[in-house]
This record gives sequence, structure tokens and C-alpha cells, in this order.
Amino acid sequence: MTKVNVDLSNVKEFEALPAGKYEAIIESVQHGMSQEGKPTLKWTFAVAEGEYTGRKLFMNTSLQPQALWKLKATFDGLGLSTEDAEGNPTAIDLDVDDETNELTEPNLIGVAVLLTVSADRMWKNRKQNDVDDIVASSVLAGAGAATAPGTSKDGKKTYK
Repeated sequence: MTKVNVDLSNVKEFEALPAGKYEAIIESVQHGMSQEGKPTLKWTFAVAEGEYTGRKLFMNTSLQPQALWKLKATFDGLGLSTEDAEGNPTAIDLDVDDETNELTEPNLIGVAVLLTVSADRMWKNRKQNDVDDIVASSVLAGAGAATAPGTSKDGKKTYK
């Protein structure tokens, strides 16, 4: 049997980020199940700038018909097409890796986004963050839909 010594003397209490807007990177989008056993996409973001750089934010988008408005709003914010040529909502195909459950198409890993975050929700007497809105930085800049980043000649991330 192996013993593991864990020093908890310097553990800081969890604190939600202050409500506001945060530049972040999409780290992960995984297909999974909610606590109720319903299909969902689980999003992980990493704050990319400011004093909270590296902190994680999380969002779930249910794949239940009555909750697809949140996924549509998210994809719209990322500049991904959710309508046909006539402007009518359309079905979209999501490709998921069978081993990792990671969303592979559309490939959103590494996409720079601006998140609008609130800190009003309480869970076990602690403030929790909610991602209320997401917009791809490329959409804000008028560059169109978000795609995985490439690298320009000067080493900066670019979006096609």
C-alpha cells in the first residue's frame, strides 16, 4: 500500500471571478451527460489576459430540444452558421472523438473568445461563475467565423 502525504496548510479558499468580460481560449469541448443523464456539451475556457490569467471557467450547453437555444446562441457568437441560405435554422452535425468524447468538428480548441461572466449563482454557500455570453475574438474583429488558430509570420495567432 502506498501512502501519500498531502499538505493542506496553504490551501486557499475558492473564489469566483468578479463579474465582467474576460479574454479567454477554448481549451476543451466534450460531449457528456448531465447529472440527470441528459446529453450535454461541457466547455472549458482558460482566461488568457489580466490578473486572472490561467483561471478556468466552465459552461454546459444541453443538447435537449428545449435548451438548444443556448447552443445556437453560442455557435452564433462563434460565427458558426446555424441557418440555411434562406436564414432558417438548420440541423448541424457535431463530430465527437469516440475515445476522448472531445468535439472534433467544428474544431474549437484554441479559439480566442470574449466571455461575459456573472457571479450571482450560489452553490454550497459559495458564489459560482456562469458564462452568460461568448463571442469569438475573430467575430468581434469582423473576420468572420472562428476556426482553430494558425500562426502568422510574426508568431501571433491567426484565425481563418
